[in-house]
Amino acid sequence: MDDILYLGTNLQPEYARKEALASCKQLMDILELRNKYIFYDDYNLPHPFIFRQTTNSANFPVHEELASSNVVAEMKNGVISFKINDNPINTNIVSAEEFYQDLTRVIRVSYDDISQSYCYNRLKLLQMKFDMHIMQNTERENIPTRTGPLKDFYNIIKVDNHVHLSACMNQKHLQKFIKAKMNKEADTIVLLKNGREMTLKQVFESLGITSTLTVDMLECHADHVTFQRFDRFNNKYNPMGEASLREIFLKTDNYIGGRYFAEITSEVIKNHEKKKYILAEYRVSIYGRRSNEWDLLSQWFSNHHLNSRCIKWLIQIPRIYKVYKSSRQVKTFQDMIENIFMPVLQATLYPDQYPHIAFFLTQIVGFDTVDDESQMEKVTSYSNYKEIKPESWDVEENPPYSYWSYYIYANLLAINQLRRARGMNTFAYRPHCGEAGSRDHLACAFLTAHSINHGIELANDPVLQYLFYMKQIGLSMSPLSNNKLFLKFLQNPFLKFFKRGLNATLSTDDPLMIHLTREPLLEEYSVAAQVYDLSQIDLCEIARNSVLQSGFSFEEKKRWLGEDFLEGGQMGNDEGKTNVSNIRYYYRYETFREEIEFMTSQSRRNSLLRNE
Repeated sequence: MDDILYLGTNLQPEYARKEALASCKQLMDILELRNKYIFYDDYNLPHPFIFRQTTNSANFPVHEELASSNVVAEMKNGVISFKINDNPINTNIVSAEEFYQDLTRVIRVSYDDISQSYCYNRLKLLQMKFDMHIMQNTERENIPTRTGPLKDFYNIIKVDNHVHLSACMNQKHLQKFIKAKMNKEADTIVLLKNGREMTLKQVFESLGITSTLTVDMLECHADHVTFQRFDRFNNKYNPMGEASLREIFLKTDNYIGGRYFAEITSEVIKNHEKKKYILAEYRVSIYGRRSNEWDLLSQWFSNHHLNSRCIKWLIQIPRIYKVYKSSRQVKTFQDMIENIFMPVLQATLYPDQYPHIAFFLTQIVGFDTVDDESQMEKVTSYSNYKEIKPESWDVEENPPYSYWSYYIYANLLAINQLRRARGMNTFAYRPHCGEAGSRDHLACAFLTAHSINHGIELANDPVLQYLFYMKQIGLSMSPLSNNKLFLKFLQNPFLKFFKRGLNATLSTDDPLMIHLTREPLLEEYSVAAQVYDLSQIDLCEIARNSVLQSGFSFEEKKRWLGEDFLEGGQMGNDEGKTNVSNIRYYYRYETFREEIEFMTSQSRRNSLLRNE
């Protein structure tokens, strides 16, 4: 086994062995860094394989005093803090300075030649092990699925972990909905433009449309012109390329109070409720440009009764500070942070005073951050950013990804500890990350995120890929979406990640631009199954990962995966509920355990050598 470490090196085995041992120690230290950042509780569960390893309860104890009505909260230097009777409560939130020090350590290791070689070889070994397992056990894995009253792929729970609400419907659905409104509500005033009220009929006449509207006319489908063009892809959210139609049909805050958007969203939700086995997590935006956004969004949600047993919600934060700064909607980055998090804080402290927000928060399971990761970031030195406080960031330049990540993470952690002390649900941090851009995005996510969306850039960084494996950080991947924007389907690393045992699953991202049917998640699985030659067991394992990554409750996950799913050991899989054979599950668990034990033993050997 040890000889695997030295593949591809020209050094003598003894020297290679010492380098590998040092690399293991270095990687173990980095793995420990994550433990002081990630918050777990019954709403944000660790992956079963690492459940017994987490030291989170010591890092983030329950602060019973936060349940007191005497708690005073304030935002200082961009981060929420608490005190009682002028005595501060230590919530163990890592400072910006320490965050950037840790981030620098992670990035330094990811660039280290020895660690890159070590991790590359370990990942290749994991892939070889899986291929060998499939060669030996394919038929044995299939036996339990063919006997007994078990479920199959169609009636196990699958969660679409990553769906942007503005694109949750397909084009035909949107086209039929718009046509129905044109026929039934032509005289409804829907838009205020240049001080003039316009009916739906007048809006369409101004666009040269009378009675015929086809899917092709909508121009929402992503095609070859969107590849490597995030701006063009983003424009596909505008039916017919018209921002006014997006305003009318796909916005929550407009002249008609977001009624049309709520109605079509409700239709999509009802379709999920009929399917029963396909659930979803929708992402809706809070921009941070105004302080009343939460109130408006939560009223829209409550007034239109959009809560459903099949749907959970995430808040996505577009990283477009420079847009609001240049338009003078905010003065500093601190303004955005306050607009995003202070309403959540107030509704947690005083739910009776903010009933709509308080109710909406019970349906939210996480926060996301979104934007074009391929945009060049002016990164000079991390030491510059750790010293610049949000109230001092008053230039039009957008903060880098790392800056956004820290202040979203830190405020979520503060709010989570307050909400846990008060018996409320808490939130995961699940950002867009690694779709494009530099490796520091993935390094930020390794420290702060429960799971990420996309992550295809991990294919170019063996160290971070190995670290993601060792911590089983979730990857909600969308190969069909990537195919239209950043990476062609056959080059997508999803299959490689899956074979190696990373916690990867499939999601749709933007059905409006990508998919053709009312079952977009099944389209995603179907195409992947054919192109990647996936078996039914593979598909069920991917679906199981989607449940693990999701924000559905602990009790629901037990019902879908088995009573002991969190244990991670031999009792951690229920074949009758997941349709994942125990042979496959045991292979994944034992392989992971062996990798942990191997790295731990090598790290200890390194320490002994250094002490000699």
